[in-house]
Amino acid sequence: MRLASLSRIQFGMELRVGRIRIGDVAGKDCAIEVAKHELPGGKTMAVFRGGGLTEAERLIKGDPAKYSVGAEHHDYLELAGLSCRWNAIPNQRGRIVSLLVQARSEPAAPVYNAFLSELNRLFDGELEKANPVNIAGMSYKPLRAILADERRYHSSRFSLGYLKRVIEILATVAIFKHGFPALFFNRKRYAESMRVHADHRKFDDMLRMVIDCSEEQQAAIEACLDAAYKRGEAFYGLHASEEALMTCYVQGVNDGQHIHFIDGGYAMAAKQLKAQIKAAE
Repeated sequence: MRLASLSRIQFGMELRVGRIRIGDVAGKDCAIEVAKHELPGGKTMAVFRGGGLTEAERLIKGDPAKYSVGAEHHDYLELAGLSCRWNAIPNQRGRIVSLLVQARSEPAAPVYNAFLSELNRLFDGELEKANPVNIAGMSYKPLRAILADERRYHSSRFSLGYLKRVIEILATVAIFKHGFPALFFNRKRYAESMRVHADHRKFDDMLRMVIDCSEEQQAAIEACLDAAYKRGEAFYGLHASEEALMTCYVQGVNDGQHIHFIDGGYAMAAKQLKAQIKAAE
């Protein structure tokens, strides 16, 4: 795949890419059920359950010769709208916590509902307070840093795609970093809308969340999850950091035209989750 090729050439990082037919997953005591979670403005995110994605990942990793997809080199890769121009977002309450929670048996809904109810209680019935997108604490990267990042996404600095991105970057740095007036949109409204257009909570065969919480809330969350683990109800992974990272996909500045991907350490949380799963085998 072109993205795997770009990753290897520009970042020195190998991406494992696999492809599997749904028919290869069907009949293995699992299903792939898909729903939509609608964000403000009509933007939607996919929600998956049924264990099918987890089984597909297991099969792909277990037989890479059969399911892996090789890197495809090409001079141009369409990444329009994808950007990472904001500095890391600092916490407001003491911790940015990344959570992975996976029910161990069916029915799974009561396990997730019980955890979310406890989480909501810890935030006094206002779970939205846990959203780590802190508009007041956010800042735009310097122009030099953004251009250095952008160059790594293109095979040539002289391509039309790269030149278009440079012009766009110059405009956004002037607006978001230096306060120049935006001619065609409301800068303040767009910035504030990023909070409700963020994917800090999602579900794909497990609950994934990045939340901003206090040390006391983190301890209570860990105690709740550890109790569920010891009762044999769920596996979990948890990682705490000082800040969250945000990557943006922007088709336009109006509601429903942009979405912001949040990460605070999912990869580290996954290590704990996988260790628990392995210990239970």
